[in-house]
Amino acid sequence: MIPSMNGFDLATIALIGVEYLLGFSVLTANPRRGVNQCFCLLSLCTGSWMLCLQIGFHDTHPEEAAFLIRLCTVFGTLFPVGYNQLRLAIVHPELPLGPIVWRNRFWLLAAGVASALAFTPWYLKDVILPQDQAVFSIPEPIYGPGFPLWSAYFIIATILVTGLYFRNIPQVRGRSRTDLQFVLGGLLCTFIIGALFTIVLPMIRGDSKSTRLVPFCSVGLQALVAYGIATRQMLDVGAFLRRGIAYALLCVFLASLYIAVWTGADMALHQVNWHHPLLPNVAATLAIALAMSPSRNVLQRFVAQLVGNWHGIDPTHIFPETDAALRSVTTTPVVLRKFGRLCQRITGTDRVSIYLRHETEYQSHWRSQPETPAPLPLTSALAEYLTRQCHPCYVDSIPYYQPPQEIASVHEEMKSRGGNLAIGIYDQEKLMGLVLLGEKLSGRIYDEDQQATLQVMVNRLAIALENASLYTRIQESKLNIETLVDQLLSGVIVVDEQQHITVCNREAMRILQFERTPLGRDIHCLPPSLRQAILITQKTGQPQRDQSITLEGFHTRPVPIRFGCRTFGREGVLSRGTFLIIDDLTQRNKIEAQLRRSDRLTSLGTLSASVAHEIKNPLVAIKTFVQLLPERQHDIAFLNHFTELIGGEVNRIDNIVNQLLSFARVSTPRFQKVKIHDVLDNTLRLMRHDLNRNRIQCSREFEAPQDLVWADQQKIEQVILNLVLNAQDAMPQGGTLMLKTLATPHELIFEVHDNGSGLSPETLQKAFDPFFTTKETGTGLGLSIVYGIITEHGGSIELKPRPDRGTCVQIKLPLYHESIPA
Repeated sequence: MIPSMNGFDLATIALIGVEYLLGFSVLTANPRRGVNQCFCLLSLCTGSWMLCLQIGFHDTHPEEAAFLIRLCTVFGTLFPVGYNQLRLAIVHPELPLGPIVWRNRFWLLAAGVASALAFTPWYLKDVILPQDQAVFSIPEPIYGPGFPLWSAYFIIATILVTGLYFRNIPQVRGRSRTDLQFVLGGLLCTFIIGALFTIVLPMIRGDSKSTRLVPFCSVGLQALVAYGIATRQMLDVGAFLRRGIAYALLCVFLASLYIAVWTGADMALHQVNWHHPLLPNVAATLAIALAMSPSRNVLQRFVAQLVGNWHGIDPTHIFPETDAALRSVTTTPVVLRKFGRLCQRITGTDRVSIYLRHETEYQSHWRSQPETPAPLPLTSALAEYLTRQCHPCYVDSIPYYQPPQEIASVHEEMKSRGGNLAIGIYDQEKLMGLVLLGEKLSGRIYDEDQQATLQVMVNRLAIALENASLYTRIQESKLNIETLVDQLLSGVIVVDEQQHITVCNREAMRILQFERTPLGRDIHCLPPSLRQAILITQKTGQPQRDQSITLEGFHTRPVPIRFGCRTFGREGVLSRGTFLIIDDLTQRNKIEAQLRRSDRLTSLGTLSASVAHEIKNPLVAIKTFVQLLPERQHDIAFLNHFTELIGGEVNRIDNIVNQLLSFARVSTPRFQKVKIHDVLDNTLRLMRHDLNRNRIQCSREFEAPQDLVWADQQKIEQVILNLVLNAQDAMPQGGTLMLKTLATPHELIFEVHDNGSGLSPETLQKAFDPFFTTKETGTGLGLSIVYGIITEHGGSIELKPRPDRGTCVQIKLPLYHESIPA
């Protein structure tokens, strides 16, 4: 009969359930793994031992209580066997449960003998039931002479198992070593606490009441062992110990603080005769809340200094060291070499490979081993895993849970490359590469904290690689620009704000005949005219374009050049420098002279043919009449007609000769200030009668705010008159004539529009050729004369068809500025 249970009993039963649940949870993590199976058996044994204790504590029959004590002894006998079996499973992870049990057969045999001893009267003589119903009152066993033998078995077996753990820890590596360390810690704590409460204290006190506390200790220690066996992301033993000590000290400090504040507040309230039981608790709670965060940080630093880093990676030292290694912006190979060597040193591994993404694969760009690993395809299982999960992939975590086939493929791929930990290099969640680390030479694991620290380091590597890539592109662009500038056919010189030459290409050195590079020298090494142009441009900020000069006294012969100069810099920022473009006109002038001679000969031939044709026609008529004159000299009508014909043909020849002289005459223009608007208005007034007679309407759009040009007024009037006459001839049935002006900062534009029949593309190309005309009575010299006058004034003329109908003649002339000499 079992009496009613109190709160202590309910807590014990709950712990028994937790123990069973712990074993089954570890088993379900990976049911096919021998380590998980062995731990589940050990948890079942521990839970059954706790259950027998709990039932035996409340049994009221001596015989049943004695049986339960013997049964507890049997389960206790299996503890060393279970821990040894767990050791075998960790050391030989490839073995299933059957071979592991077979290797443990001698331990099972010894446990069987010890268990058989427990069921003899020689081990347990009798059981004395408690006389009261106190919480810690339990049946007291009366042991016989066999109990010391069983105790000796238990102690010897525990020592042997512990020795085997110590022997195997240096023999294994990675996660297996960490598992052994955690299990060994749990084993030592379990047996020490178990022996203390079940053997030592009962011998000292003379009763077994302390046995009731054993379940509370064993469950926590079993949880520690389960953490080491079943968790995927775990801490190193040293880190776990540091955290445990830090939190234990934190609990002690906060408890002491609570007691001190509560006591002080209670005493203070008693002194003022205002006592309330809630106020001291509130004060103590507030003190704990305020002290929680700072005290935790202080204690963690204290424990880190007290215990040391235990071969871990300390972020407080590693991050500044990483920043120092990656701070300088340099090329990608240098960044990878610095980071790879840093990873080697802080992790204690001899195998580091860094892969970077290319078009279809990840290629190894740095490695600590001499052999070159094969490229990693973009579609590989490892690359897809890192892209999807965005956290490190650790080989040693695969046996501790039941992974899908994809994860198993990832780890097989890593092992084939000698990798133990893979960390992705990300750029905005895109996998740009990965760092593959081998096993540590010390055999330790990459625990959770170390993986997080390494991921942060790799994230900083990603930033450094981006900076290095930008630096490389800038250097390549700089080299390309320098090569391009050096190959230019124009000379280029760049001067900084301090008037020192920073760029001088090969053509500039040839033109200026520099024997050695002028880079870094003052601009006083340049010819005075170029130096003066640079100084003026820097001072005013106004560019200089198409300036033609001849360099004399600077070379063995005069060199004609054309140059332009302007400042450069970002908008809104003071100019940072000035660049000068120089063109050697020597060869160009030679070619132009040859072209002019060739063109002159061509024009002479064309002109001769045209003049001969134009004069020959009236001469033929005159010759015919002269030949007929002897025969018909008395014919009055013939003589009158002959006289009239001779006069017309002579006038025609005279007109051709006059226009030819006007076209060929070289006269010095008389430049003065001319207002184009006034010239246009005067021309319209002069032609208004003829335009009205031909039904032509006139309009004007003078939009140019400045119409003052430096020109020969008589020749400009001749140009406008010719253009208006041509427009009138283009509209024999009437139409609209429009004169329009526009202006740019440096030029005046005036246009003559008509809506006549227009010109064909072939006509537009030949319009300015001498003697080319589309009119029946024209000589073809009008537009040629206009072209010569406009060119003489430094302007340009262009014929353009209008979008609707007709033709537009556009003329551009330089605006008058005060700098133009009068």
